[in-house]
Amino acid sequence: MIKLKNFIDINHKNEFSTEDFDNPKGWHWKEMDHLLEMGFVYEGDTRLKLSDKKNIDETLNVEVYKEKSTGDYIMNLNNRKHVFNKFNKMLDKIDEMGSVENDAPR
Repeated sequence: MIKLKNFIDINHKNEFSTEDFDNPKGWHWKEMDHLLEMGFVYEGDTRLKLSDKKNIDETLNVEVYKEKSTGDYIMNLNNRKHVFNKFNKMLDKIDEMGSVENDAPR
């Protein structure tokens, strides 16, 4: 019998641990520190997640992780996958979205 869980990588084997700073292709502590300061929280061993309600109709759900095979940064933004080869490029995309405080009416 074929089950859905066989197709889903629940263990995230191809992702670097958020605490694997010894691997040169893994996360750097400055990157993790920056994301945590932005409001991301740990989602398991390999991912960080941010959920912000921008307004009544729009909620941003952002999940980031780093692939072992390519070293790319992956950002799932409202279930759309974005791939970045540099951390700064991923941050630029996050900056494009704006922040909740800047978009709120005063």
